[in-house]
Amino acid sequence: MKKLMIILTVTIVAGLCSCRKDLLNVQPTNLLTANQVFSTPAAITAYFASLYASLPVEDFNFAPANGSANSFETFPAHGSGYLANWTEESSNSMGGTSPNLGANTYDNIYAGIRNVNSFLQQIVTVQGLDSTTKLQYIAEAKFIRAYDYFALVKFYGGVPLLTVPQTKPTPLPRNTEVQVWNQIKSDLDSAIEFLPPTSDYGRANKYVAYTLEARAMLYAASIGYFGDPSVLQSTNGTNGVDMSSAKSYMQAAYNAADSVITSGMYSLFMQYPQDLVKNFEYLFYQCGPGQTNPEAIFCRGFNYNATNSTHSQDLMVLPYAIESPAGYGNRL
Repeated sequence: MKKLMIILTVTIVAGLCSCRKDLLNVQPTNLLTANQVFSTPAAITAYFASLYASLPVEDFNFAPANGSANSFETFPAHGSGYLANWTEESSNSMGGTSPNLGANTYDNIYAGIRNVNSFLQQIVTVQGLDSTTKLQYIAEAKFIRAYDYFALVKFYGGVPLLTVPQTKPTPLPRNTEVQVWNQIKSDLDSAIEFLPPTSDYGRANKYVAYTLEARAMLYAASIGYFGDPSVLQSTNGTNGVDMSSAKSYMQAAYNAADSVITSGMYSLFMQYPQDLVKNFEYLFYQCGPGQTNPEAIFCRGFNYNATNSTHSQDLMVLPYAIESPAGYGNRL
């Protein structure tokens, strides 16, 4: 009887297996395919939201180092590591110094670049999107990649250039600094060509890309004009910009800035001409969605109710009488 039960059990299991020859090829239910992720405007918008959220914007939430524990745009951080404290007066009053970049600053920016590269690789294969829409999405992704590399080259000089996602982690040599600046310019030129002249709040458009190009190229040109030329030679180009490239970058900065100015799309903020102090103050306050600010070209929105995120300006500057539970009131 026992032998019969064993035979029946084996037979039943064999029968079940024969009915599911693709048992090891079942599609997972907790993962999305590229077509599922990138085929609807809402899904793509959500993906871009994560790309923009990871941008290394040096705002009042930027904290590259946290004492012995590194951080990147997160709380808590060591007091002198907050951008709100990066002034001579506040650093001296705190006895602190300029913050140091943590290793995860490098890692987090490259994680953002990988997400952009994955998007660029997948979007071209997606069905159901017209070519114009695809080109616009690709242009926006390249703007974000240029922003990421702009942060890296400012912090580190020449870094490895990656324009496709790696299939496995592979150490790569550093590119020259000029090669990184050239990649930034190439991505922004492509973005300028295909981005629309206007965009939703917080997203890049043609003139946002022009403005970033003007800023990045001026930064690069300044290294060539005013930096130590011996650095370029001693590092074999890993750090430094040659004069020929610097002149090209300066012209590119001029052309990009001129394109924004002559477009007529933006102008200086002058909502309170009779009170210039108030006008300068509200230049920075009046930047929310739906608010009129012709000088605001690209804004990172701040919405505590939606994100529950805070920033170091409030944490450090609040009067002592209403300091935060962390005890940093009036620290500046």
